[in-house]
Amino acid sequence: MRLSGVTVLTPWTVVALYTGAVAGMVGVNLFLLGIVFNYLIALFRGRPVQQGLFGRKFFDSPLDRHFGWMGIGSFLAGLAITGVALVIFWIIFRVLDELNTQSAREDQSIGQDQEPKAFA
Repeated sequence: MRLSGVTVLTPWTVVALYTGAVAGMVGVNLFLLGIVFNYLIALFRGRPVQQGLFGRKFFDSPLDRHFGWMGIGSFLAGLAITGVALVIFWIIFRVLDELNTQSAREDQSIGQDQEPKAFA
């Protein structure tokens, strides 16, 4: 706003900016919560959730893999709370992803260790 020459904020401008910031943060957190639930469902079901919004995917690679640099960029751009939330959730997603891959590896090794039993 300073670049466009606005030097005074009216009460309605403050309300609009605050509402926009809160709405943006709520949107980011709801998106992050949905990704957390997808990881947890995949962890409990033993297979990944392959469903996008309205039945199709928007991105080829998962977007949560980019939250680290997106969070740092948001923090540097002045969106500190959003940036910190993205970085924290990026760490959480990496841990959940590792848990999912460990679970899948354990399931494969258990299946390979068992020999088929002959019927008597």
